[in-house]
Amino acid sequence: MGLFDVGKYNWTNAKTACDELVLNGYTDWRLPSNEELKFIYNNAYKLGLKVGVSRASYWSSTPVNSSDVFAWDFDFNLEIATNKFKDEKNYVRAVRDF
Repeated sequence: MGLFDVGKYNWTNAKTACDELVLNGYTDWRLPSNEELKFIYNNAYKLGLKVGVSRASYWSSTPVNSSDVFAWDFDFNLEIATNKFKDEKNYVRAVRDF
């Protein structure tokens, strides 16, 4: 999985920013799921690997439920998933599969 920090956006704009990202010739970037953020935390960040995570929490692509105004994020300082209003600005990490 490739990783790249995009900036700070509300949830809808975060998804769009990742979907429209073109970096190093790749156009298949996306907002990671909550499970993928947990994976990055448990298998890289927590082990001290340099994955460039310098922010407290990042948006995931996972909504709390289909009709809700909340989405999940993962807080790297608190080591937990939390939920926030989709209108709030939060940090965004784009990922791609390879």
